[in-house]
Amino acid sequence: MVIDMVTKAYVLSKLDEEQLRIMAQKQGLAVIPKTFKKRELIKYLEGLLTIERINEHSTKVYEKEIKHEIIRETVHEKGIRIKEKVVAKVKFEKKIAIKELMSIDERIDSDMFEELANYLHAPIPHGEDFSLYNSMSQKMLEEAYRIFVMKENDHKGRYLEFRFANFLKLKYERELARIKIRKKVPNVGELDIVGLDSENHYCLMAECKDRPIRYEDVDKWLINIRRLYDLYGNRIKRAFIVGSKGYTPETLKRVEDLKNIDKKGRLNFIEGVTVTKAYHFAKWFADPNSPTNSDELDKVYIGLYDVREGKFNQVFP
Repeated sequence: MVIDMVTKAYVLSKLDEEQLRIMAQKQGLAVIPKTFKKRELIKYLEGLLTIERINEHSTKVYEKEIKHEIIRETVHEKGIRIKEKVVAKVKFEKKIAIKELMSIDERIDSDMFEELANYLHAPIPHGEDFSLYNSMSQKMLEEAYRIFVMKENDHKGRYLEFRFANFLKLKYERELARIKIRKKVPNVGELDIVGLDSENHYCLMAECKDRPIRYEDVDKWLINIRRLYDLYGNRIKRAFIVGSKGYTPETLKRVEDLKNIDKKGRLNFIEGVTVTKAYHFAKWFADPNSPTNSDELDKVYIGLYDVREGKFNQVFP
């Protein structure tokens, strides 16, 4: 029963307040109290209607279908937990999508539109506010809506990368001139996110995983930080990793126990040391005899993030 209520609220939340008022009036609420806002209307309607009736009304409001898969869990009579996919069908209408994109809490940086256009092999949109979104193709607008409004995750992990790249660009706007997604860096490989400074030098990197992060992921991430440092020196200032489903317990402990990372998240590098093999690198990181004199070390500020209720949450330091 609780799961049905959540599902109904999820679908209803995609309608704006005016549409909810019309829906409530059709269900017999002739006079709507002035105190009734969107939250009260959703509560009223989800307690009155079935999910089927809500979906039926939604399909009359929008123009084009988008399917949202909701996983709900039921407990079998024998105590076995069963996961069941429920598809909530709603419709997509351009003006409503633009309105919601323009009203989200976190501004979408212009770099995201350029990266999204490159990902979709579409023209880069131009303009500001409504004219910017209105210049997008239907496909690009739908993708932006899924990424930044619905906060969905795709099987390739791209949607998470777009959201985290936008988060980092806004957070470090003064340091970053541009941010790129899935950038191939010579002698390093493809990185999920890289940031460039005003002189077009790499100054930030990030890795994204749409699953729980294991210690092997952290080791690979640290190796890539070191490779970037060997190539570009102390221009590399920040490095991040984010997991949409958190971290395994041993992963955070592994990071906390590394001798070359302090409690403030400063990763210390010894000048002149280069990486040849992952084994030697991991051994170097764990060496308790590594120098700690700040004059001998360069530092990269690191951060580990997860996702909670659609927002990025720092878990270390």
